[in-house]
Amino acid sequence: NYNNYMRSIISFIFVLIVATGLFINPVFVMASDICYVDADVDDDGDGSSDKPYESIKEALEEDCSEIKVKEGTYEDSITIGSEVYVIGDDKDAVIITGKVVMKDDSVLEKVTVSGRGVEVYENANVEIEDVKIKDAKIGIETLGNGKLTLKGSELYGNRKAMYLQRGKNVDIQNNEVYDNSEEGIDIRSNVDGLI
Repeated sequence: NYNNYMRSIISFIFVLIVATGLFINPVFVMASDICYVDADVDDDGDGSSDKPYESIKEALEEDCSEIKVKEGTYEDSITIGSEVYVIGDDKDAVIITGKVVMKDDSVLEKVTVSGRGVEVYENANVEIEDVKIKDAKIGIETLGNGKLTLKGSELYGNRKAMYLQRGKNVDIQNNEVYDNSEEGIDIRSNVDGLI
């Protein structure tokens, strides 16, 4: 009978899914934990410490949750996704020349961002620590609510070092803000927190 036939097919499909592990272990949604990036590699690798990716952008596209960046210059503009950490070896030796966009719960540490600055998404809580931001139109620009934590960093040679606006909460401590051609910290509507 037709109903028994359909039940048998559904049961077979369910057993096949469980047997192949797709139901129990959905590998298509699992992200790598730590990936490595080195601009000086000869052959682009798989993101392991022995075979690092050549660009930060590639590591971000591979859904790495923590990206460790070796010395070098990285020219791509990047968007650091939610709950992703980008950590350089040394802020003087890891240089990002593209724009850096940060989403909620992202972290940027021990790099230099030169030329295009950092933009913090609306409603994003982000941390920037031990970073140099220089030579940009706006060093750090915040959009909307959320929280910016900025510690132990340098912002210099920008037109405007920071443009804080639209309800952002800030925790800005132990930074050097100097030699910018306009405001060091331009605070606009409804910004709250500690400087």
